[in-house]
Amino acid sequence: MKRLDLFRLGRNLINDKISIYIGWVGLGMILFGAMFTVVSVGLRYTIGVPLPGDVEIPAIMLPVAVAFFYILANVQKRHIRATILVRHLSSRRQTLLESFYSFVGALLYAILASQAVVHALGAVSINLVTDILRLPVPPFEFVFAFTMALFSLHLLLEGIYLAKMFVEQR
Repeated sequence: MKRLDLFRLGRNLINDKISIYIGWVGLGMILFGAMFTVVSVGLRYTIGVPLPGDVEIPAIMLPVAVAFFYILANVQKRHIRATILVRHLSSRRQTLLESFYSFVGALLYAILASQAVVHALGAVSINLVTDILRLPVPPFEFVFAFTMALFSLHLLLEGIYLAKMFVEQR
């Protein structure tokens, strides 16, 4: 029984708290990137001098910001779903398919997270920095890897929850 409570606590923590907070962080990053771009374009056309790094800052921030929205979109079920393919199946079978998709997604995002860590460690070993502002790239890559690992954990927990629902629907 304690395992089930621990599972429920972890799932609720990700769904109710973490997804909201990292969604706000992602929104803040996107707004910062947008405002940075607006100011840079405004300066480029008014005085002829854009902000330094007006391309590279949004370019390294955007993948991380979008990754923050993965969990929030999945928790709120606001992602694109191909329900036309499964709408004729029973509710129980749809639950089973969604559980299977969650497990496959968890595996794929775990692989993505591990490869992002490998890439980030490689970037650390060669001291990878951006071309213009000389910003270090590895912190952005580590945050991306963490977010992908968290999304993988979320999908794993959702898969377990849906599998449990499938068994209980008998």
